Amino acid sequence: MVLIRKMVRWLRDHWLASLGICLVAIAAIQQALGAVGAPRTLQVAVIVVAAIFALMLELRNLQEKRRADELSARQEAKKEADWQNEINRCLTVWPLPFVDEVDQSILGVKRSHLADSYLRNGEHRPPYIRRDHDEDARSTLRRSGLLLLIGAPASGETRTAFEMAQDEVTRRRVIAPLPPDGFRKALDELGLLSHLEPSEKIVLWLDRINEFSNVGLTVEMLQRCREHLRGMRVVATISSLEYDTWKAEHHHLAEEFGRPVFLERLPSEDELRRAVASYPEVDFGHGIAAAFSEVSGLLDRLRSGNSMCPYDPTGGDCSVSRSTVAVALNWANTGTKRGLPIALIPDLVLGYRASSESVDSQHMAGAIEWATAPTVEGARLVREVTADGSVTLMAHKQVAEIVSVHENPPKRIWEAALGEASIDGDSRNIGRIGFKAHVRGCLDISSRAWEAIDSSNERYIERAASYSRAQGEYRNELSIRTRILNLYSGMYGLNHPKVATALNELGTVFYKLGQCDQARKMWERALIIREQVFGLDAPEVGATINNLGNVWLTLGRPDSARQMYERALAISERTLGSNAPGVGATAGNLGNAWLTLGRPDLARQMYERALAISQHAFGPHHPNVADALNDLGNAWFALGRPDLARQTFERALNISQSALGRDHPKAATVLNNLGDVWHYFGKLDQARRTLLRALNISERALGLDHPDVAKTLISLCRVLHDLGEPSGLANV
Repeated sequence: MVLIRKMVRWLRDHWLASLGICLVAIAAIQQALGAVGAPRTLQVAVIVVAAIFALMLELRNLQEKRRADELSARQEAKKEADWQNEINRCLTVWPLPFVDEVDQSILGVKRSHLADSYLRNGEHRPPYIRRDHDEDARSTLRRSGLLLLIGAPASGETRTAFEMAQDEVTRRRVIAPLPPDGFRKALDELGLLSHLEPSEKIVLWLDRINEFSNVGLTVEMLQRCREHLRGMRVVATISSLEYDTWKAEHHHLAEEFGRPVFLERLPSEDELRRAVASYPEVDFGHGIAAAFSEVSGLLDRLRSGNSMCPYDPTGGDCSVSRSTVAVALNWANTGTKRGLPIALIPDLVLGYRASSESVDSQHMAGAIEWATAPTVEGARLVREVTADGSVTLMAHKQVAEIVSVHENPPKRIWEAALGEASIDGDSRNIGRIGFKAHVRGCLDISSRAWEAIDSSNERYIERAASYSRAQGEYRNELSIRTRILNLYSGMYGLNHPKVATALNELGTVFYKLGQCDQARKMWERALIIREQVFGLDAPEVGATINNLGNVWLTLGRPDSARQMYERALAISERTLGSNAPGVGATAGNLGNAWLTLGRPDLARQMYERALAISQHAFGPHHPNVADALNDLGNAWFALGRPDLARQTFERALNISQSALGRDHPKAATVLNNLGDVWHYFGKLDQARRTLLRALNISERALGLDHPDVAKTLISLCRVLHDLGEPSGLANV
């Protein structure tokens, strides 16, 4: 039986061979029957039976094939359906719609019944009010393919971004990933690009770009998409309240986008004329976007105040009502997500009133009733929230954001919010308050928050440190990095990799502040830990050795620095590859050592290698490129080519100012070198102006005792001496 089943299976799987065998067998049977003189009818019967058997085999094979095809089709359909379900969890809409056909509300543009009432015949969107910066935004998008719109609260940046996404010439489909990780999942897990032809005209929509996680959106992802989809455009938005923080944490992304375009809430005169022409009966006193939202009514109520309060002795604008709303709005602007306990309001209100008398409970209840009353649209300046049996007040988010642009919470509200979070040991809200206070310059509050925060919310203190570094505020960063080191040492032990990272970062701050001995101690401790944990040839070890080279160079030990750099360069090349950004940075530092050792020819070779790597890795307008150009300018100057040095310094300055701002310490470094070149050319007035600007930036950012400040002072004294200005020398 087993043999028979094997034969049948073989015949089924090899149907063509089976058919041939059957035909041969039929012919053989017919010949054999004829040879033995079998009756004709018997011959026919045998042939018919054989033919039927062959036909049955063929029919069975066809049936099996059909079943297999159907199963395969069902599996493919299920696979496609599963993929569709997964992609719809990653993207706002699939299949990709054209930008000019998509419902703009899907992309975050809020609908307005007031705006919709102005719809013209045949149009499905209300008229757009052209902003003054639209042409600048379109030009940026056409030139670079990337546009980042920063909007003040209630400025309507999402609607403006939507208009920019609509290409004037080419219809484009829109990819709108869902934060925080939809873009990464669509690319890496679902192979989105394999479903798109390279010729597809696409715009990538990144509304509220700050909501994407660190791994949910990266420069590498953008570059991969732009390489596959030639001509793809990227349009992103972010609130002005979030931009500086986001830039500090995602500086590579911010640099990839380049110079952003900023939108104000209140319209210019030209914008107001265009707005009134399109919407003749609308009040734009609170802004273009605000006019079409509930915010306008709330701001009207806030401006008018409570003139009907029966408890106000003056019978006019009730100061208790106004102060209650101000307390709630400023409470929200401390960063806490906890509601304002009603029990705290009477004491906090006193800080806003001219009178020091306590507020009657009925008067306070009336003020809260007014603050929480709805407008015609149903919106409230403040709403009551009951949780765990207690009643708290939550301010309207957009109104609070608008207020925060011009008003910082008073210290007593910062203290109350921090104290209220500390009662329950709410470390997350302590971290939020600490970070917001740090960004708003309330460093005493943030310092208290960092002392109270626990290890589970370390990200807030890390964010604060990154923010200070991005702003060039190294003195503010120092206390935060010290707290991080203490926090990690107590949490992980003294020899943990995170402690080594904290030491490395603290060393960097000391180095930026010119405290080289302290920097060296931090980096030497970090090196010992990293060598023990990662081994002698790990990239982390190479990075720390590179830092030690920096400090030895600054301390006047260029040969020791050279040895450190050469060791670090060898490690980086082995572990990262010869064209990695870390290799470029170390090559540049090795060039600094050679320049100090009197070998500008060798320095130039290192600088040119560093420049090539930085341009390839980051593009031509990155701050690292500015650093490499600045170094190369120094080499040209030492080689007796001041003309090339000037051109190179000017390129570095343009990039640095564009990427980091005109008042960043790195701009001061380039300005100092450029001032020396002008001095060499005998352009003394220009040299003085350039060096004075460098000095002002360095003193503000680094302090009076920093080595960079001393270097600029020396250069300035030489210029003033040659100008014959002894009084200027005395002042310096």
